[in-house]
Amino acid sequence: MSDSNYDVGYKKPPREHRFRKGASGNPKGRPRKIKADAQTLGEIILEETQRPITLIENGQPVELTVERALVRSAFVLGIKGKSSSLRQAHQLLQLAQVARAISQLPTAEEIRAMDPHDAAAAYKRVMQSS
Repeated sequence: MSDSNYDVGYKKPPREHRFRKGASGNPKGRPRKIKADAQTLGEIILEETQRPITLIENGQPVELTVERALVRSAFVLGIKGKSSSLRQAHQLLQLAQVARAISQLPTAEEIRAMDPHDAAAAYKRVMQSS
């Protein structure tokens, strides 16, 4: 078929706009698969928050984890009146209270070992605390 007889139209681009021989429509190709041992962003963040740093507090160097320093900073700034830090400190406090309450719940094995009266009392305590 010569160029003069070639119909240009739907799904028939002009020859000069077609992909050249050996060139694909996806030059960068398919992205590589992430290795199973590669860390996720969440894992990296959690790892970094456990890194120790040294701060000066009341003229004395104090070594804290990044996590503890961030929490302390949120509470200090919240106490000083910064509203966003106050809100963040309040949320951290609520999370800590929920975590403490959950840790005090009896396990399934402990509930099975209880007599029905004790199990009912434990259920009542749980429902009142939530």
